[in-house]
Amino acid sequence: MRRLHNYMEAPGEWEQGIYALESYEQYAGIRALRSSELKRMRKSPAHYKAAIEFEAPVTAMQQRTFDKGKAFDILILHGREAFDKAVVVEPPINKNKNEYKEWRERQGGKLILSKIERDNVIDMAERARSKRRFSEIFEAPGFPHRVIVWKDARTGIWCKAEIDWITADGRVVDLKSTADASFWFFMRNASRLGYANQGAFYLDGLTQITGVEHTEFYLAAVEVNPPFESHVFKVSFDQVLRAQSDNMDYMEALAQCFKRDEWPGYPDEIMDLDSGQYIYDEYEETEGVDDVGF
Repeated sequence: MRRLHNYMEAPGEWEQGIYALESYEQYAGIRALRSSELKRMRKSPAHYKAAIEFEAPVTAMQQRTFDKGKAFDILILHGREAFDKAVVVEPPINKNKNEYKEWRERQGGKLILSKIERDNVIDMAERARSKRRFSEIFEAPGFPHRVIVWKDARTGIWCKAEIDWITADGRVVDLKSTADASFWFFMRNASRLGYANQGAFYLDGLTQITGVEHTEFYLAAVEVNPPFESHVFKVSFDQVLRAQSDNMDYMEALAQCFKRDEWPGYPDEIMDLDSGQYIYDEYEETEGVDDVGF
């Protein structure tokens, strides 16, 4: 069972600020609340607690998906040279053989992809960069992979976020790999997966750290299969405001749970399904990298 941390306690040596870290492992080691954890409060505090304490280990297939997503992020955000240093193509060796295991150990933490996977990532990036709106964002001056750490001024909860791209003028952009970047599919998926809440969390953190209001959040969605189409979506200001309000409700409830060490589940009452109080699609959980990974 994984330990449930009280995020009202300071995260060790980490202070409020913006960081450019060298690895995801450094980010993972910061004991602070992530947006992906906060979204568990959409169901109940009991679900939040259970999701953390009984988190399933990452499977080999999930890790493969994560690695491909990381490779794509590196190529878009840091360029081809960084990509070539971070990614290695696996040799045609049986993965169950000791020879493969020994080869893997010699890679020193590099992202291991098949040649087809590596070529697909490159094709995705080239196709996405050919779109004017996409290239306008990622080829203009900006700050890639920034980690922000802050103590929420209203609840006292320590929070963290890893932001894919912050433009020079303060817009926040999240890079998403998806099975379908079409407007209607992605709009529904964005609602189901709480992307507006994620963006509101990032914007709120930057605002509290810098003292400058950040209000613009974009999603750059790129399809993982040919023809590797993409769309850039802007989350409306009204959506951001609603998501910030929802996040605040979740944060306040979470703070009370930390203080009392009480984790209630659903209300113990009969609910009328015709009342509109319960809409399954809005709260359906989907695991994985972004909405599908690769």
